[in-house]
Amino acid sequence: MDLNFTQHGEKIISVKEAIKHLGFKLDVLASAASETYSSLIVIPPNKIFLAIRYPKDYQRGIFDRQKKDSLSLNLEKINGFITSPEDIEKTLHSLNWSTSKPIKAVRTDPKSNSAIISTPYSMAHEEKFHQKKIQHGDSSLLDLIRSYKNQEFYFKKGALKNTKITLNNCFFIESEIQKIKSHIYASLEPNFEDISDYQINEWSNSLIIDINAIYHHLQKDSIKEIISSKTTNSDKKKIITAWFGERWAGRKGVTKASLDQAHKIVGNENVKINLNTLGVTGEDIKRNQAGAPDILILIDVAAERRNKKIQDYLGSDKFHDELIKAGVEPGDLRQAIYSIIKGK
Repeated sequence: MDLNFTQHGEKIISVKEAIKHLGFKLDVLASAASETYSSLIVIPPNKIFLAIRYPKDYQRGIFDRQKKDSLSLNLEKINGFITSPEDIEKTLHSLNWSTSKPIKAVRTDPKSNSAIISTPYSMAHEEKFHQKKIQHGDSSLLDLIRSYKNQEFYFKKGALKNTKITLNNCFFIESEIQKIKSHIYASLEPNFEDISDYQINEWSNSLIIDINAIYHHLQKDSIKEIISSKTTNSDKKKIITAWFGERWAGRKGVTKASLDQAHKIVGNENVKINLNTLGVTGEDIKRNQAGAPDILILIDVAAERRNKKIQDYLGSDKFHDELIKAGVEPGDLRQAIYSIIKGK
């Protein structure tokens, strides 16, 4: 935030709504907000009492001769604050703001779900009374206003008696949500070079290799903990679809169906397959990743048989008959599997 200007009409979103919107649980969201230096707004249920001072241990310069809050700014309408990025996780996990540092002051408008966000300097600079005096050439007032650049908000003594809050008292700036989301997605990004012990063969096209890379990525404990327990199924789909979408955007040889259904394949979502009906051997299974789901093995075997010109795997109708035998339900998933095995 530019210290020279107050932010007016900033749309805000509650942390509860952000969790619902992004699909990540609190600890993931809190960590990302802290790491991206996003703004956590706390609006306590009780009135807060802010004041302005020079920071402790601050060495005043020649332009800091004025006393603290020399203009006695009106802070009565302040009903919230933005905590420092370092305090975000602690505040959200403890649901207590007693040790939070208020770096900006907030005035909210519940009707428009927006906020006015200020620093000491921007408040001093923007008060209409001060602006009028500046316009009339009051240079001494300018010196007083400048001194607020080096001052900070703090909580008055006695203001920390009841500091408990709920997530309903915590908000993010709406325009920062995309930044938080992008950071989370980037931290989850798979390494497409790491395919575990999947054996690449001449029929292993790029999409099959990527599918194996993402499946292996999802098995890592750190990723599994976030994806499996801290997202909803619909958001899990969004994340996996985004990985494939970014990787395959604009590339030929891949259909929309295969990208849309990829999350079912790598996540083995309610896909029941009987490999025995296709005559899959132990060697077929062995060349795939240890513990690979049946659908991943089916794709590898089908790609091999298509590569070897086995008739039932060359045309979509006959191949779909094979998928029916294996127990793959009709619909987009069948289309996706066929598209994947005939890819380049």
